[in-house]
Amino acid sequence: MTRLSRAVAFLLAASVAGLAWAAEEHAMTTDRPASKEFQDVKKLAGRWTGTATESDGKVSPVTVDYRVTSAGSAVEERLMAGTPHEMVDMYYDEGGGLVLMHYCAFGNRPRMVVKQAEAGRLALEMGPSPGIDVAKDQHMHSLVLEYPDADHLTQRWVSYANGAPGGTVVFALTREKEKAGQ
Repeated sequence: MTRLSRAVAFLLAASVAGLAWAAEEHAMTTDRPASKEFQDVKKLAGRWTGTATESDGKVSPVTVDYRVTSAGSAVEERLMAGTPHEMVDMYYDEGGGLVLMHYCAFGNRPRMVVKQAEAGRLALEMGPSPGIDVAKDQHMHSLVLEYPDADHLTQRWVSYANGAPGGTVVFALTREKEKAGQ
């Protein structure tokens, strides 16, 4: 068999296997067991707008978007989309507990786990995060989410630098209502 014949045979076999896989009915369920904390984060889906107040008192407008994705197994959070400080967070359950991976404008990605959870409040703190030296690297170290009702959300982000708290940014957010026809 020539090299060309083998390549054609391989491509044909791969195509048939791909078609068979695609035709097979896959049971993709969104009814996976999930922690209460993850279920609470899913309820944040939508657009939130408000203000960001930095430690020095500087206030600026902010937009945060939450989107349930991956057949319900993850929630994507986009902070400050379209700005130089745009960041993305991914919330998901791991081993029965909520985890947050924060893709930061600092150029790193702290992994946060639930430290405390109660009705309307989640406190997450940095866990093991490869590539971040907590003693020297600037990073986001913790996040507290407070959601007293379905339309109000406060985020308290605490950054660390040189092993100590370096500042807090507070987002005060209100859920945007969907407009008719959207």
